[in-house]
Amino acid sequence: MLHWFSNPGFLWLGLLAGPVVLLFMLRHKPVVRRVSSTLLWAGAAQLNIATSPISKLQKSLSLLLNLLLLACLVLALSGLRIPDARKRGLPLVLIIDTTASMQTRTLDGSRLDLALARAREVIDAAGDSPITLMTWNGSLLLAAPADCEPSLAKAALGRIEATDMGAGDEALLLALRPHFEAKRAQRIALISDHRPGSVTADYLFVPAGPAAVNVGLVAADVHDAGKGQADLFFGLELFGDERSLVSVKLERLTAGEDQPQVEVADVRELTLARGPRTPVSFRVSQPGLYRARIESEDALALDSQAYLRYAPPRSLAVACAGPMPRSLGTLLSALEFVAVVDAASADESTTAFIFSDGTSARRTRLPAAYLGPQSKAPGVQFSAVSDASEFAARPARSFLWRGAGVPDLRLGAVSDIQSAGFFQPVLEAGTGVSICLLARDNEALSDLIVGFDLDHEANNFRSKYAFVIFWSNWFEHVRGLLEPLPRGAVRTVDTLEVRKLDGRSEFSYRRAGAQESWQTSLPGDVLAADRVGVLHFQGLRETAEPLLGISLLDPGESNTAAVSDATWDAAAAREFLTAANPNDGDQADYDLRPWLALAALALLMFDWFYFRRRFALQQGRPPVRKSARGATAIRRRQAGA
Repeated sequence: MLHWFSNPGFLWLGLLAGPVVLLFMLRHKPVVRRVSSTLLWAGAAQLNIATSPISKLQKSLSLLLNLLLLACLVLALSGLRIPDARKRGLPLVLIIDTTASMQTRTLDGSRLDLALARAREVIDAAGDSPITLMTWNGSLLLAAPADCEPSLAKAALGRIEATDMGAGDEALLLALRPHFEAKRAQRIALISDHRPGSVTADYLFVPAGPAAVNVGLVAADVHDAGKGQADLFFGLELFGDERSLVSVKLERLTAGEDQPQVEVADVRELTLARGPRTPVSFRVSQPGLYRARIESEDALALDSQAYLRYAPPRSLAVACAGPMPRSLGTLLSALEFVAVVDAASADESTTAFIFSDGTSARRTRLPAAYLGPQSKAPGVQFSAVSDASEFAARPARSFLWRGAGVPDLRLGAVSDIQSAGFFQPVLEAGTGVSICLLARDNEALSDLIVGFDLDHEANNFRSKYAFVIFWSNWFEHVRGLLEPLPRGAVRTVDTLEVRKLDGRSEFSYRRAGAQESWQTSLPGDVLAADRVGVLHFQGLRETAEPLLGISLLDPGESNTAAVSDATWDAAAAREFLTAANPNDGDQADYDLRPWLALAALALLMFDWFYFRRRFALQQGRPPVRKSARGATAIRRRQAGA
């Protein structure tokens, strides 16, 4: 019989019946009271009623109700069930698309509202089946416990909201593959505004929403134009129509107390045609957060605005501790954003150091470059110099060779780099690594280690144009670390974090214009940037622009005209969900806990209303004034007369 209970250990609570009976006996102990002699006449008349069987049952009825209440509670806690008494259908995996395109407005609300309504119909058509409710916004997330009851899944539908994130169809098919290839027999239903490609698996696709005309901002970028100016580029695209006239307004946002202050910078009138992307550019001279906004009635409001943050980068101070290589000095003089300063008087918090000897090599705030075996970089050892003139150097994949392609490099004398720490190869020559990025301990920074002499005749470094691009990218990377917030456009699918650097402490941020409290964070933490809007930062002393905009910028989500040709057929969906083999279902135990809890509640209410309210002793009785001993009612009446 123990298999009838999911938690048989709670059956020991049935021993509480003894204390319940004992308390009942103590509560009903007779009480001796002194009453007037005239009351004995009524008491004699009630003697036969008090000794009748019905009266005895009424006295013990409260005890029986309490024992039944205790039995219901014990059985409910022990998980009483009837084994294999419930026939359930095949499990149903229901996925609802909650990406940005599901916020497209329709005549009956949004596409997500229509998707939730059809999800309720699908759950009803599935019958008594375990439901696994999931949402898709770039990741499959459980909206309710797996294999839950249909009622619980329908209740979870009210908590599903559309997100401001986009996701490709390939990612969705990749996420659904484990469910398509599951070993257990189950049914899969997908509710979305379009079918994600061709799939060989058998599943139910439920369309949500018709096609709609839309104009969206799908691209944004910023470029320095020199002389303290910048060019802001935006890309617009038309979907579902042949031609449309729109107005694009450029606004500059500055930090305010509650909401950012808006200043109109420029307005453009554009004629968009279906097909090619239409670019529009603005030249600005003031730093700040800029917002391009489309003045038109489109179906999807998320892509009608895009943000670009322009913070002009300051020049980078570079100091060389030790003799400056002639080739490197010539290169630094050609870089406009670099200023060579004296290492003795340089500000170490904003200076990028180059160490060419071991007398003053140390760890600095910004990533440093250690040149050759004589630099004595911390935690690095160099092998003996070897001839590598017959070997072609192979650049490894990294940001330092960006734009240089795969150049044909040949180095002469090189030294292999050896370190116990983690390093990323940048250039391999000879028998090992000649340039690498060495990660610092517990920091998201890496120092540059060079394993050969830059001015050696065999290396002929000055004739290698690829190294000009290499050093330019390195100093541009170091300069970018001085600005804690990213420049340009930030999308909802991007990972947003404040750059981690020594000296940057705790800061706070919140969404501008929203009734939200300030959230505290540390550099390097991932921030909540999954919603379109503006984030306001406090406590970042190294930036003059505390605002950051989050944009959608996803052509796939803006294309609200690309919907599936399928139509919703409730009868076909019901046939798909009920066409399974009856033998494929699972035998489930019939859970009696809800019924036991309901019975316990009914017993408790009956006991309280019948015995506590109807026979409420010592409640509402007027106080009895005691008379003098031996005085009768006639004598008191005479005395009063």
